[in-house]
Amino acid sequence: MLRHFFKFKPTYLRSVNATYNSSNTNSFYKGGYFQETTLDFSFRSSAAILRMVDQTFDNKTQAGFVQDSKHIAFKSDLPGRVDLWPVIEPIKDDDERDWFDPIDRRSEQHHTVVLADQIARSIAKLINDKHTIPDDGPKGTIIKRPITAGDFLILVQRRSALFSEII
Repeated sequence: MLRHFFKFKPTYLRSVNATYNSSNTNSFYKGGYFQETTLDFSFRSSAAILRMVDQTFDNKTQAGFVQDSKHIAFKSDLPGRVDLWPVIEPIKDDDERDWFDPIDRRSEQHHTVVLADQIARSIAKLINDKHTIPDDGPKGTIIKRPITAGDFLILVQRRSALFSEII
């Protein structure tokens, strides 16, 4: 069903659910124009990552998640890894700036800058140290290949200052 595609946007999800369930549009949706289906399979994420997502949102029907909805990893044999980064508490920033510096640029000591820098350095180290990850090989085998920046997915709660710093 459409709601699964927007799984990480609860506000939008509530709107979709309300529209779908309303008596005015029910006949339109159920009259054959739309069919309810689920998007359970993930073709990129491993079972370990999908399990973490499912556990995080388990019993969150009040946010619009469908009860008993579980993801299925298409590549079920591939391992995965989820890193949860600790919160960095804000500190009082008495950064003296030059008069020509933009006022919206965060200082190097700002907690979002510090966390984004830690994440970037960690990823760069994994790449530079030539760490490998498992991947699909020929004829259903699993091979190891060098890790690349495209192998990382960074999820943030919302498009906040941290989101901008990570980008």
